[in-house]
Amino acid sequence: MNRSVKLMVIACAILWLGGCGGFASKQENVFNNENRLLEVGDSFTFSNKKGEINEEHAVIQYSGFSGVYTVWRMTSQEDISLKIKIQGNNKRGKFKLIQTTADQQLTTIWSGEKDEEVILNIPKGSSAIKWVGQKATGELNIQLDTEDGLEVEPQADLFDGELFEGGLFEKNEAYFDRLRIDQSIANRDVPKPKGQRDISFFSGREFYHFDKKSKYCYTRTI
Repeated sequence: MNRSVKLMVIACAILWLGGCGGFASKQENVFNNENRLLEVGDSFTFSNKKGEINEEHAVIQYSGFSGVYTVWRMTSQEDISLKIKIQGNNKRGKFKLIQTTADQQLTTIWSGEKDEEVILNIPKGSSAIKWVGQKATGELNIQLDTEDGLEVEPQADLFDGELFEGGLFEKNEAYFDRLRIDQSIANRDVPKPKGQRDISFFSGREFYHFDKKSKYCYTRTI
């Protein structure tokens, strides 16, 4: 291999390593960025998580959570009021539960401090309820009292196939088949910095996973 080719390979590796190391810090900056929180589309990292999301409740135990994740997308035929029961404790970092609406309104529902029952105004049309974190560790249980005329779409993919437990790209190909991902365009075997924790997140049409055991950074395009 001649000198110019070697230099090109080294430069590409440096760019990839820099990108992998910078993804987590970008998610941490989302917390106070209202414009980003109002956007459709999630970008997030977790160190660990387990839980469940369906039409009526969402339960999660989390650590190292930074970024924004949409829990429910809602479509209402008219303006309604919805009761939400919240039990939780954010033990470290920052966490908040927010509502966003199609007319670019953002409401903070809960800030991780105590159990609450909240009456939330759901406008006619589309809206969403999201988790937002900055290096957050804790647990949360949310119960919805659903109403007639309200369609609730849970975003349960977060927990499909042990998403953040490592080995996803080797052990759970059916998950990607369901998302209709062309596995032939996967980029594999990109080294990542030592010490980087397992993190996974979507950014646009790209899915990223950094695996602590294999020391590789994997990406797939949706």
